[in-house]
Amino acid sequence: MSFYIDTTFQKAIGHHQNGELQDAERLYRVILQEQPNHAETNHNLGILAVQVGQIVAALPHLRMALEASPHVHQHWMSFVDTLIRVGQPDTAQKVLIQGLQQGLPDYVNAHYNLGITFYEQRRYSDAIASYHRALEIEPEHVKTLNNLGEALSALGASDEAIACFEKALENKPDYLNAYHNLLLRMQYSILPTQREVFARHTGFAETFEAPLKASWHCPSNTRTFDKRLKIGYVSADFRNHAVATFIEPVLANHDKSAFEIFCYFNDSRQDKVTERIQIYVDHWFCCLGISDEELAERIRSDGIDILIDLSGHTAGNRLLTFAHKPAPVQLTYLGYPGTTGLSAMDYRITDLYADPHGSEQYYSEKLLRLPNSLCCFRPVIDMPEIMPLPALVNEFITFGSFNNSSKIDQSTISLWTEILIALPSSRLLMTTTPEGERRESIAKKFEDAGVARNRITFRETVPSHEFHQLFQLADIALDPLLITGGTTTCESLWMGVPVIVLVGQRFIHRVGYSFLSSAGLSHFGALTKEEYVRIALETAADIPRLAKLRDSMRAQITASPLMDQARFTCHFEKALRDAWKNWCNTTN
Repeated sequence: MSFYIDTTFQKAIGHHQNGELQDAERLYRVILQEQPNHAETNHNLGILAVQVGQIVAALPHLRMALEASPHVHQHWMSFVDTLIRVGQPDTAQKVLIQGLQQGLPDYVNAHYNLGITFYEQRRYSDAIASYHRALEIEPEHVKTLNNLGEALSALGASDEAIACFEKALENKPDYLNAYHNLLLRMQYSILPTQREVFARHTGFAETFEAPLKASWHCPSNTRTFDKRLKIGYVSADFRNHAVATFIEPVLANHDKSAFEIFCYFNDSRQDKVTERIQIYVDHWFCCLGISDEELAERIRSDGIDILIDLSGHTAGNRLLTFAHKPAPVQLTYLGYPGTTGLSAMDYRITDLYADPHGSEQYYSEKLLRLPNSLCCFRPVIDMPEIMPLPALVNEFITFGSFNNSSKIDQSTISLWTEILIALPSSRLLMTTTPEGERRESIAKKFEDAGVARNRITFRETVPSHEFHQLFQLADIALDPLLITGGTTTCESLWMGVPVIVLVGQRFIHRVGYSFLSSAGLSHFGALTKEEYVRIALETAADIPRLAKLRDSMRAQITASPLMDQARFTCHFEKALRDAWKNWCNTTN
């Protein structure tokens, strides 16, 4: 029997290595009928299940392999890897710790995966410690360097994170994920100049796009100005996500007689937002798991005239699909605060508030500026009613911070400290700030600057319906300096809470000002830090006026360009049509 199993196992491995997965699976299962606890067969069958996307089905086989042969280190790591992939970091962590206690070698993958489990639990310092231990064992381990950068980013340490991503790329220049992370984090740092940030983005194109240009296809699309255009949107965020908040009104209001809408969804997570969007559009295709080249070919076969990227260099992007140039006109919009760097990306949709004249030099794309508003805001249906101004009852002003705590840097804390010290009766509410090191670090920085801890109230990250209730506790919202608020700024205004914004030079420092301007509230935008403090204190000093503003703000922004969905979509469609006409006027 042993000879039969050994022979069958070798045949199965041969099929597996040749990509003949059905034949391999059949033989693996033949072996398990004879010997259900055969460790290597269970392990290989689990790996095969992962390869074909049946990740949950892989777990019992990988667990069996580990139990049958706990001395085989790869059995531990395969089981842990899969637990992490199916969203069970707590279980993965217990297995890893047990393995290290039972003789699993002190080697890089064990600490790398342990770091991932801590990161998923938002225990960022523990994650960083695990990653550092992994790097002590293998200093050039690029995945660990990348993940260390992500953990540092979560703590707001952008410059340290950048150094990690840079080091990963020194060791592996084509490490795509590290490159995306580097570019995004550079947007969040004040150290690199705009020109340096732009150069790094075009460097991305030189690495990943340039080799593809020789294979670009000559588009066969009909060059007719007024034909019904096929528009393709590519995103991983057609779900409960900030991007969906702003693109859903457009998808819901597109003129279907003039535009045929395709959505290419690069994620497996779906929710009620996903369901609504699927109803709005003509064609829906889940592209998760297919290669960039295959997706590009699908887009060509669909005959897309204008392809729109909604991600930039953020998670789940398909920029390398755009780098294949599958559509004659390609645009980027909404999801990323800067250029893609790609020459294949023809346009970037923006407005004059976020990208004033002179910004063109920092984009590889041509800027298509929309009038009145960068985006259109549609509040979610569970947003609560506006409550009376808290200061009327509290008899003190509560400033609110509703942005992710990773956006709060030392410059922001210093500026807010000025306001809190100048108004000693005031309080600060900081949401989305998890317990632990990040919260303690922020509290200590305020305390060191002279603001007592009991003046600051911290709140955990909570589900969206609970988060929206927190706006009722604040009188005035303060925007961070490092990265301006987006969705949270619009939600603050909808809840009657004015937002004080510092208007900077880069897009990432001007989006909040764009929203304020669209809502007719540009006077809350400050051009200097001194003006930011002055506006905050003057707004806080007139409580009756602030209460009146709170009561009227929802009606004001409802009537503004920020929320005029039909009007905004018409402007958006005109920009698409103009881009199309420009292409039609080019020579073949």
